[in-house]
Amino acid sequence: MKKLTALFFVVFLLLGACSAVPKADGILVQGVRVIEIKSGFSDIHAYRGETVALVYSQDGDITLSVPQMDAEKTGSGEVRVEFKAAETGSFEVVTKTDNGTETGKLIIEELSETNVYKNVDAAGFEAAMTGDYLLLDVRTQGEYDAGHIEGALLIPHTELADRLDEVQGYDKVLVYCASGNRSVAASQILIDAGYKKVYNLTGGYAAWQTYKQP
Repeated sequence: MKKLTALFFVVFLLLGACSAVPKADGILVQGVRVIEIKSGFSDIHAYRGETVALVYSQDGDITLSVPQMDAEKTGSGEVRVEFKAAETGSFEVVTKTDNGTETGKLIIEELSETNVYKNVDAAGFEAAMTGDYLLLDVRTQGEYDAGHIEGALLIPHTELADRLDEVQGYDKVLVYCASGNRSVAASQILIDAGYKKVYNLTGGYAAWQTYKQP
């Protein structure tokens, strides 16, 4: 009986490991997930909403592309291709060098509630505006000037990692952008920096404007 129980426990652990969402690869640099890939790579991972930069180094001429993202760069020694991970799925990554052509996969996952920060709609976002909170707008200055949620602090998502001192001291941070993509990257930066209560506005400022229409 004890052996059978132990067997079920092992199977449970294996199933849990298989169903877990893989952690994203690379590092966040000024809001961009930079992933260095090497010859023979297979799968790499990123989260939806992030700006992803793939970097590949090799002697000689290189072409690095993600065809489904319409992203391609050609160079010598090292190339970097950058794009927005706007949707989930599996996307082919192709490297062409003097040694031939290799392919791998970029897996873009949706961050789940277990990743600490919460995705909320406009009503939930407004409901979270209680207590000691910071409202954070991670769009550009031009977008902010054209219209923003009252009381929001502007820090573009590409600057957030270098300006975390400006968001210290709050119990929770409420983050929004234009449509909900850049705020995902910003929310992950905050989580990686140790913030425990982060709320991301699904649909961004566009959803907020619709919600607030009379």
